[in-house]
Amino acid sequence: MIKKTIFSLILLTFTFSGFSQSVTTYAGTPQSAGSTDVIVNRLLAKFTDPYGLAFDSKGNLYISEKGNNTITIILKSNDNTIIRAGGKGLAGFYNASGITSRFNGPAGIAVGPNDEVYVADEENHVIRKITAFTNVGSAQTISVFSGKHLIKPVQYTSYPGYADGTKDYAQFQNPTDVAVDASGNVYVADKGNNVIRKIATDGSVTTIAGQPGVAGNKDGSALVEAQFNAPTGIFVKGNDIYVADQLNSSIRKISGGQVTTVVSGLWTPTDVYLDDVGNYYICDQHRVRKGINTYAGSTDINTSGFENALGTAARFFYVKSITFNDKSLFVTDMNNQCVRKITDCGYFSASISKNGYLLTATAGVSYIWYKNGNIIFGSTAQTYTVTSTGDYSVKVTDENGCVSTSSVVHVDYVGINENEQFNVLIYPSPANEIINIKTNLPVSDEVILSIYDILGNKVFIQSFQSGIIDLKIDVSELNNGVYSLDIFNKTFRKQKQIVISR
Repeated sequence: MIKKTIFSLILLTFTFSGFSQSVTTYAGTPQSAGSTDVIVNRLLAKFTDPYGLAFDSKGNLYISEKGNNTITIILKSNDNTIIRAGGKGLAGFYNASGITSRFNGPAGIAVGPNDEVYVADEENHVIRKITAFTNVGSAQTISVFSGKHLIKPVQYTSYPGYADGTKDYAQFQNPTDVAVDASGNVYVADKGNNVIRKIATDGSVTTIAGQPGVAGNKDGSALVEAQFNAPTGIFVKGNDIYVADQLNSSIRKISGGQVTTVVSGLWTPTDVYLDDVGNYYICDQHRVRKGINTYAGSTDINTSGFENALGTAARFFYVKSITFNDKSLFVTDMNNQCVRKITDCGYFSASISKNGYLLTATAGVSYIWYKNGNIIFGSTAQTYTVTSTGDYSVKVTDENGCVSTSSVVHVDYVGINENEQFNVLIYPSPANEIINIKTNLPVSDEVILSIYDILGNKVFIQSFQSGIIDLKIDVSELNNGVYSLDIFNKTFRKQKQIVISR
């Protein structure tokens, strides 16, 4: 009896050749809130309302979780994931080492020149600093980098408001994001005060743009005219600062003491990233924008969800923060409780190298081989050994979900005879409960008979020492559909189609 397999009756084959962007789940359990208080792989981790994210120089990824009041790390070395700071589900305000410390609604985060981590501790109205990661066994130390507070045992007191000045005097109002320049200066989107602040390396604070306590939408002199309305995300590139001005539905630029609007007509932007050729990537509710176009996610403001797919077929549920690392964008998909990865597939192109009758595809994670435009059932390895003359191609999917189909390679083959040197009789057709297979291969070498479903999964295999086969196979547990039979030995090969219908 053949073990039952489930597959679609019709296989739709799409050919993508690196022209779109692929959205995949990088970390977390989609649509399932939780916490990662024991070490697990990033794809088994659980988050609650992930918000900020930033990579350090070693490739470790930090994630702030507003719902858990924690800072979590994903290690580049082994993809292990663990909480590094804050008490799971315990909102508070306290400096200490590792998980003994307390945060209250940690939002945007950034990594400094020495791999120190800065956190906009939104509900505590201060900016926190976490020492650089060394190893899992050494706890990181958390301190207040800037913001007025009163030190008490176990629980500090914070002082929301607005004031420039020294690190222990300055006041913030619901800061939501931070960015760091090459010199270690920290820039803050001070959302509640509608201003942009700069924190020097000694923790002292100055306002660099916006009118404190005034919500508006005006370009011009940064300190005299410019107005923001809930500045939520911030990004630094060189000497310029870019702000996701959420309630003005725009991206603003601060440069040379002037504020200008560089992207408008957005929904509710929360973060921005600028690449080296001037492209803006924007977290904008349920989508990621590239300039004025939807790059990934829904084009409808009211459409959210979860879907790993290409470009606008993908679905998000409130993307909050964005960063870039190793050819890909990363975003926190807050209401889906995960981190998503967006890869431009333009870099990926499948090809075939030929060595005699051995064909080798570009490296990937999955392969489907074709002959004369038809799937070669069961051929899902990186290599394929040609057994007959034809035009061969391969579809490769890489680790980022990018799909590309190679150009056709023609191979003339002299060897195994696939002509009518022997017959394969299959009946009844279509089959119902039992299928009969008879052959008259006139040799005594070992013969292999395999059956594959339409997705290339092997559902039956048997070897014979004689070329004369008379076989009855129970197919009662197979679903209706089309299958492929492959029968061969050292000299002959034959492929036939099997149809099951009830």
